[in-house]
Amino acid sequence: MAARSRRPTIIIPKNTTNEFFKKASYNYDKTGIIETLAYLIGYEGPDETLVGSELLFPEQSATDIKVTDEGKIKIGICKNSFTT
Repeated sequence: MAARSRRPTIIIPKNTTNEFFKKASYNYDKTGIIETLAYLIGYEGPDETLVGSELLFPEQSATDIKVTDEGKIKIGICKNSFTT
């Protein structure tokens, strides 16, 4: 029987989440806050950890309950480099 692999630990630096919330706070319309989509890009660190090091925001259309990726990457706003 194959050994069961454990789930990897995912590390997301605080400034990455802060940048996401900052960007998302600008996304609103007449009804209030609308959804925001970002892709978390990173690398595999030691001991099977996954480290989120960059946020990529695709061109998107959104409402208060739905967001659609329009297929183009618009900007990478947050890059982190550190050792785990």
